[in-house]
Amino acid sequence: MAIYVVNIGEKEALKDLLVSQAMIVGLYKNNVNVDGNTTFEHLEELDKEADGYQPKKLTNDVVFDQATANKWYVYTNSDGKAEAQYSNAALEWVASQSDVDNNNTVYGVFAWTLVLPFTSGGTDEIKVGSTITGITSGATAEVTAIRLTSGSWSGGDAAGELCIKNQTGTFQAEGIKIDTDDCATIAGDSEERLLFVEAFTTGQEINQVGFTIKYTLKLTMSTA
Repeated sequence: MAIYVVNIGEKEALKDLLVSQAMIVGLYKNNVNVDGNTTFEHLEELDKEADGYQPKKLTNDVVFDQATANKWYVYTNSDGKAEAQYSNAALEWVASQSDVDNNNTVYGVFAWTLVLPFTSGGTDEIKVGSTITGITSGATAEVTAIRLTSGSWSGGDAAGELCIKNQTGTFQAEGIKIDTDDCATIAGDSEERLLFVEAFTTGQEINQVGFTIKYTLKLTMSTA
């Protein structure tokens, strides 16, 4: 059975996707054939130097129909599809001397999010917006979404994964807590999950200090 989702439904669905995961956007320096089988292993990120390239950490804040700095805004595009653009200006990376010295060419952008699998959920349910803390490591992160794959909070055996943002420190095999309440067990640090890859039409060679790479990030709902 085919169903038709009206424009407002598309926009709400796109909003829910964006709110649930905070993206990190980076640049890659190898010329690869990007397709649905592309993984992290196929991409070489630019070198992170103290005064050079760094990936961009985006917020997961969403507004409708009004371009706003450092937030996603969701609207209906000229093709009648739900579309989202990040911020009211392009993302920019400005080359430093260390970037030039590395003699790199940028072939495209890629985005990922942080996910933290958990088991042995306690009876205290983890909520979106909560700050979790590693009991041993002291690492922290804010929860943007909870995906329960088995068990239940009421039964004390909830298991699944947490989408997180603003992580500080490194989680390890340990319990995690919210305030003073133990809430779950994790097997190690968060995982980087690849969300999308976009290749530039032509590679952009970093050949001088101040060279700027600009990228307007747009995502469109599509059944194609």
